[in-house]
Amino acid sequence: MPSPIQPDHVEAEYDKGVFNLTLPEADQEEKKSVKGAVS
Repeated sequence: MPSPIQPDHVEAEYDKGVFNLTLPEADQEEKKSVKGAVS
């Protein structure tokens, strides 16, 4: 998979010959940066 998924929220459905698989992406923590001057 190109990105992490939430394995507890995967859903699968089969209806009239069509298989539908839903793989929700996992929440990715937002990277934060702090800039400051060093003296």
